[in-house]
Amino acid sequence: MCLEGAKPKRFRGRSCTRSALQTEYGGPSARRGIEEKRLAIKKSKDDFEEWLKSLPKMKSQSFRYTKAEDLYGSELVWRGVTESDRRDIFRDVKDYLEKAEEEKSAALRRRNIQALDDILQGMPEITFKTTWAQAQRLLIENPAFAQDATLQGMDKEDALIVFEEHIRTAERAYEKEKEDEERSQKRRERKVREAFIDLLKELQNRGDLSSVSKWKELCPAIVADSRFDDLLHQEGTTALDLFKFHVEDLKNQFGQDRRIIKDILKDLNKTVEKDTTFDDLSKWVSADERGKSVDMGNMKLVYNSFVDKAIGKEKDIEREQERKKKRVETNFQAILKTLDPPISPSSEWSDVKKQIENDEAFMAVEDEDLCLEFFNGYVKTISEACGHFHNASSSSSSKKKKKDKKRRRRDDDSGPESEDGESKSSKKKKRHRSSDEAEKDRDREERKKKKKSHRHSRSRSRSRSRSESPGRDEKSSSKHRRRRDSTNSSSKNVHDDESFDDLEMKRNELLQQLERSHDGDSS
Repeated sequence: MCLEGAKPKRFRGRSCTRSALQTEYGGPSARRGIEEKRLAIKKSKDDFEEWLKSLPKMKSQSFRYTKAEDLYGSELVWRGVTESDRRDIFRDVKDYLEKAEEEKSAALRRRNIQALDDILQGMPEITFKTTWAQAQRLLIENPAFAQDATLQGMDKEDALIVFEEHIRTAERAYEKEKEDEERSQKRRERKVREAFIDLLKELQNRGDLSSVSKWKELCPAIVADSRFDDLLHQEGTTALDLFKFHVEDLKNQFGQDRRIIKDILKDLNKTVEKDTTFDDLSKWVSADERGKSVDMGNMKLVYNSFVDKAIGKEKDIEREQERKKKRVETNFQAILKTLDPPISPSSEWSDVKKQIENDEAFMAVEDEDLCLEFFNGYVKTISEACGHFHNASSSSSSKKKKKDKKRRRRDDDSGPESEDGESKSSKKKKRHRSSDEAEKDRDREERKKKKKSHRHSRSRSRSRSRSESPGRDEKSSSKHRRRRDSTNSSSKNVHDDESFDDLEMKRNELLQQLERSHDGDSS
């Protein structure tokens, strides 16, 4: 029974009878026919798809649907599928085959790369220095590579990439090995140096090594140790370098050691005087816990500085006392100078003391013996001054007497001569003079001519040089000025010589005239 109100919405307004429904949707036989038809179409599509996959030409990228239709359009399997389905199936099969081919080639490439890498890893003769040409020859000789035909057909670029990566890996391994070796070598060398430094510290703790130690002093003790031999067998820092570095560190520690020693002496209320020994200072410092880190060489330097300072203070005190004594002596002698009657070398201290005993300068002298010393010094100064005066006067009088004696002797030796002898000798002298003077006149004339020619030649050369080089610099002009000044001065000297020569000539002429007149009178 069919209720009108219970009908579905899509069946409303229609007949609800069985016959009507069977008529509308068909019976079981109709449904079977539809299913069979659907399965037949599906089978045709599957067969067509498998058939396309089996075609070798489908793997070619240039194979298109139109070309396939021209070739296989008469085939039953081709005609068993509709046009639209054929195109869709053809495109899907084409994509599937291309993707499968790509996956296959990628898998083959991965396989070849791995196989070649394994072969290269198993060939120790191929190192990071091996070239590609050498590697190819070695691969041909390798049996694993020769038996693998697929590997021999490997792409050359892929093979080169694999080889390049293998070489880079070998280089990294070599560099890492080298770095490890260098690191271990440095570690061994560092341990050897540290052992030698421990040797130096042992010498320092024993007191043999300090900041003032020399290599030649400790060389025998250092060479006898095996740690020195170990250091000789390696490159780099030498034993002498480490020794110098250690001594330099001790010297740099001087300021710290000095402060420690000062603090220890301050706590002990001790001071280093001029008479203090180094052993005393060493005992004071060693007794304190802080003094264990003080270097003996630095302690010696500090001791020397303290002693020098003490000696300097003592000298300053002595100089101050000497200056004070000098001032007192000056004031004391100033009083002695003002006494009336003045002090003479024969004066007595007892008499002088009575005159100055109430004076402040006398009372400023602490010791009477010192007053006597000042008095004796003053008397000595007076006596020396008197002695110098008498010696000077006696020496001057003796010199005058000697001069007078010499003058008298010359007067006694020169006796009177006759007038005739004088006249004859004077005539002879005049004749000799006239002949000599004539020769001198000739020489003067020749010298004058030479000087004139020399002056003319110098003036010509100077004028030529001026005309040839008018644009000289300041240095050349200054040189010319100097030369001009020198020539002027020389010309002045020449003129002076000429005037002197003229006077000499005139004098000679007058002498000759006098001589002629004298000869005429005598005749």
